[in-house]
Amino acid sequence: MILRKQSPINSPLLGLVASVGGLLILGLLMLCSCCLGVLNSAFFFKQLLWVVVGLGACALVANTDYRRLDKQAVAWGLIMIIVVCLVLVLIPGLGRKTNGARRWLMGFQPSEFAKPALVILLAHYCTAHLHGMRERGVGFLLPMAIIGLVSSLIFLQPDWGTAGLIAMVGTMMLVFAGTRLSYLVIGWIMALEVFLIALCRDPHRLARVVSFLDPERSQDSITWQPWNGILALGCGAWTGVGWFEGHLKMGFIPEHHTDFILPVIGEELGLVGTWGVLFAFIGLVACGIRIAWRGPDAFGQFLAAGLTFSIGCQALVNIGAATSSIPNKGMPLPFISYGGSSMISTLMSIGLLISVARALRPRRDSVECTEALP
Repeated sequence: MILRKQSPINSPLLGLVASVGGLLILGLLMLCSCCLGVLNSAFFFKQLLWVVVGLGACALVANTDYRRLDKQAVAWGLIMIIVVCLVLVLIPGLGRKTNGARRWLMGFQPSEFAKPALVILLAHYCTAHLHGMRERGVGFLLPMAIIGLVSSLIFLQPDWGTAGLIAMVGTMMLVFAGTRLSYLVIGWIMALEVFLIALCRDPHRLARVVSFLDPERSQDSITWQPWNGILALGCGAWTGVGWFEGHLKMGFIPEHHTDFILPVIGEELGLVGTWGVLFAFIGLVACGIRIAWRGPDAFGQFLAAGLTFSIGCQALVNIGAATSSIPNKGMPLPFISYGGSSMISTLMSIGLLISVARALRPRRDSVECTEALP
């Protein structure tokens, strides 16, 4: 006798929620610890407020049918709003300049919301032109022009890390959609040439790259942050010095509550805590890929894949910078680093992933049963 039972639980959705929940709780706990250093308690309560707002936005988006975004007016309208905001950021007097970069507009960072907005537009575009993505014009020139426009505006702030992340995620979506790799390779070679020219004309960033290649010999203000980050990770050993007991957050690691919060985790919770963060992101990406693979339609698949790529790549870049595997990009660690724009936009992206996951058709498994002979 063959019985069929329906899977009662959507495992990708459960894994996604568990990973995000764990990262959010850890982020609040570590920010509470950071407030014992050079920060005050206001940072913790602001972050708590942003988490609540982000979860509210996540719930609202998750309970909205993602297919409503698969409309030309919506997809193009969102990206046009983002482009206008990115242009306004560059205007002196409108955009707020912090640490040499003009990234803020009326208290929020448009570049953070540019990531999900571009993913939505590319998902709509790839769905509408699914059978023409191998053509040079439709499949390469037009989508790369869109990616290039958004990336260039962010590059001019300057925010090279986010610009590169957006270009990378956009390229991955085009590969997923079937664009010829030869076209994309040519595009990246041209982008690399522009990057190298800009790097040679920027002494500060050039010095950062040179110092990255040999941090021990050039322990200046440029390498002070990554060098002390490595020391913090080493001091934590396997189990860490204990929550609240870290010392390098006491002014030794600049921006330890944002870009370099991972070394604080490594010092206080040790390798166990660091690997826990890594496995949580691996679980999140794995669930996102499963949602994309089982997506009910092409738009849902492209949307889930792009959002997963965006969050996963950002986490990878932050972890790479914190461990000195790559030069510091000034990019927050999703769900953990302090910051309202990043928290809200990332949780909205999770809401979209949940919306796609809720539309998945439940899988049915075959179970063989044999009746016992009398």
